[in-house]
Amino acid sequence: MRKRLVAGALAGLIVAALGGVGGPGLRFDAAIPAPMLVGPNDPSLPTLNLVVLGDSYASAALPFDRGTLQVLGAPSVCARGPAWPRLLMPTNMRLSLTHVSCSGAVVADLIDRRMRAGEI
Repeated sequence: MRKRLVAGALAGLIVAALGGVGGPGLRFDAAIPAPMLVGPNDPSLPTLNLVVLGDSYASAALPFDRGTLQVLGAPSVCARGPAWPRLLMPTNMRLSLTHVSCSGAVVADLIDRRMRAGEI
């Protein structure tokens, strides 16, 4: 079951990436590559670096993770819950996960220089 979730999540990422890419070499009916199959934590395999940016949908609903409502000792609106990236925790693959989605975030927040550390 867990392998299906990981494979489905990776397939979704590939589809999303292909959907945002265009050009003369990409056709509408182009074949979607199979998800990258990675075995047990084998040091010879490359690490997959995944950074999750997003809004409330990506950060998930309650219960929020401890510490995500405080950033550098100050109140933060950047709360994160048990969202889909948690399904990709490195239990059976070499994965470096950085989850910085924020509840209440909008696209403009990605370039807002006034955001505090830890908020995207």
